[in-house]
Amino acid sequence: MAHLQKVWWLQLVGLIDWPLLPGAYTLSWRLQLTPKAYRVGNHGWLKHPVVFELGFINTTPFKQTTRYLANEDVERQEQLGTNLTPIRLVEDNWFEYDVGEINIMDSGEKPNFYFSMTEINPDNGLEKYELLVDGVVLRPTSLAKTIGQSLSIGELAERHKNKM
Repeated sequence: MAHLQKVWWLQLVGLIDWPLLPGAYTLSWRLQLTPKAYRVGNHGWLKHPVVFELGFINTTPFKQTTRYLANEDVERQEQLGTNLTPIRLVEDNWFEYDVGEINIMDSGEKPNFYFSMTEINPDNGLEKYELLVDGVVLRPTSLAKTIGQSLSIGELAERHKNKM
């Protein structure tokens, strides 16, 4: 687990290139903001969305979604439209951000894909505080949909307001 206490920009990238059994898999980032992230003046996660990508090596991403990690502004989240990253509360304030789905057709196929999470601040100097990154989870899509509680934008906003 990584504890990012203070960052100005963030880019996390990974690669999966090992054989998988046939089926549909969902890739999710497992993240948590600590209570310090909600203190007055810690606005970074509120002001700029994080971009999640999933794609095959040497190609453009086939899935790109976006989410404000700590935004109680429902209207602002909804402006992201159909590319809004689905989110589930899985346990003890850990959230899983579902980036996308990989479909494996042949047994033993090596999918050779990458995933990333990026937040680059265009305002030069707006810090972001207190993000815990547990890693990514790749699990069968049928199982991913049963784990945790899916949250609407309004439900997530209410959880964030209660922490501020």
